[in-house]
Amino acid sequence: MREILLGSGAPEVPARIEEAARELNLTGKRLTMAKYPGCIHWHYHRPGVRGTLEITCWPKGDRTWISVHENRMGDWIEEAIAGFQKKVVTE
Repeated sequence: MREILLGSGAPEVPARIEEAARELNLTGKRLTMAKYPGCIHWHYHRPGVRGTLEITCWPKGDRTWISVHENRMGDWIEEAIAGFQKKVVTE
């Protein structure tokens, strides 16, 4: 698994993530993870093609990151990562 840091867990980050997903034509589910209490976790897909991109925003840990699992790769993943980095990255 590879992780890409997008930045802080600032309050505006979830809205940026969801806006970027719409612009990238991705569909997804908004979830939580017990491992990171209070986090927002998304599984994004591009309809009709293989691959899942996971993003986690964890305000308590003050970080947001993308998780890329080898068994969930798709041809669109790298392009989507670049799109999220452009739209979401915080200092």
